[in-house]
Amino acid sequence: MRSFCERCGSPMAPRHLEGKHRLVCAACKSVRYPDLVAAVSAIVYDAGGRLLLVKRAIQPGYGRWVIPGGYAEGGEALDRAVVREVEEEAHLQVGEAVLSGVYSTPDTRVATIVYAMLAEPDDNIQAGNESLRARWFPFHEIPWEAVYFESTRHAIRDWLKRGSLTRTDRSTNRVPE
Repeated sequence: MRSFCERCGSPMAPRHLEGKHRLVCAACKSVRYPDLVAAVSAIVYDAGGRLLLVKRAIQPGYGRWVIPGGYAEGGEALDRAVVREVEEEAHLQVGEAVLSGVYSTPDTRVATIVYAMLAEPDDNIQAGNESLRARWFPFHEIPWEAVYFESTRHAIRDWLKRGSLTRTDRSTNRVPE
């Protein structure tokens, strides 16, 4: 399959550029970079000092805990995409999504945009189609060894370290390095 330049329509040719293999236009020298994919994740917490985690029913990470999240779709606002993901994965209605952080690693094309949102205490949460289970964990009982995705661990740790807890909650919470 032949690839053509999005700027001028000329054929693209593989070249070694910037230390990587890239497609470069033979005519206008435009470089085609791999697309970055946007994913959203939600740090959902309640006033009682609990964090919502879902156990994955899909690969990668089948059977491991994560914060609710998934890919944003084209034309979908990121703050709405994260609310949709929480509803799909835990059947939970949440409030306003507040940007918490952005995470990426050099071994993936995914940028994960993480939002934090307060939820009403609801012990009747249910797992969605991509989840085996949805569960609230007190901050000091997060099962760090079973949390999948490096970005998830970093997002939760960063959120906890930033002081997103009340003074009394911080005294019982221990965030691993």
